[in-house]
Amino acid sequence: MPNPVFCVSKGVADDLVGTTVVPASKAIALPNPTLDTDYRQASYPSSQHPWLNKSDDQGVPIIVGLGRLEPQKGFSDLLAAFALLIKKMDARLIIYGEGYLRSDLEQQISHLGVLDKVSLPGYCNNPQSELRAADAFVLSSYFEGSPNALVEAMAMECRVVSTRCPSGPDEILTDSKVGALVDVGDYQAIAEELESILQAQDYDFIRQHELVERFTACQSAEAYLEAMSVSVA
Repeated sequence: MPNPVFCVSKGVADDLVGTTVVPASKAIALPNPTLDTDYRQASYPSSQHPWLNKSDDQGVPIIVGLGRLEPQKGFSDLLAAFALLIKKMDARLIIYGEGYLRSDLEQQISHLGVLDKVSLPGYCNNPQSELRAADAFVLSSYFEGSPNALVEAMAMECRVVSTRCPSGPDEILTDSKVGALVDVGDYQAIAEELESILQAQDYDFIRQHELVERFTACQSAEAYLEAMSVSVA
């Protein structure tokens, strides 16, 4: 019998079973250890971005995207969504990351007329500090394995909108009280959901913490140890 294969999400496990000889009983989905166990009590350095150290833009919601500037991450859709959003409400958008699409995204920002409202500051050394100071996070990806950035944003009490991409977001956002899932590439839905969650008065951050608790180092390790003990037995 083949040894078990641990996967970071059920979607990855299903894909593995569908494209290899690994049987379904041996493809086991386990939570990625994304968060420190004490993340809720930890201290974080101040954000490095001036928009997140709110002064001139006090009260203006700050939206964050995070990832490589490559087609997979769907940042062109995020920019299109943001351009629609600011027709309804004032906001700022920061996209952290580097990649070969920087020039294309900069041209799109200029074309959309949002140069003063969008920032591409490059690679971020401490994304949790930036997310902790932001108001919302958008995962606009076309595909993932299990998106660590979405888990980190939820842990840092960002309101979240995500595409229902393969794989992971629909396994993380399992509660309609928290965040929003939209179809891949639907920038109009991203804009609508962003407006909704930014204006919501009853966003359930307690439930959001509960949903990501299994991604802490302690709970993830326990899940792996249990799976390994079962597979050896």
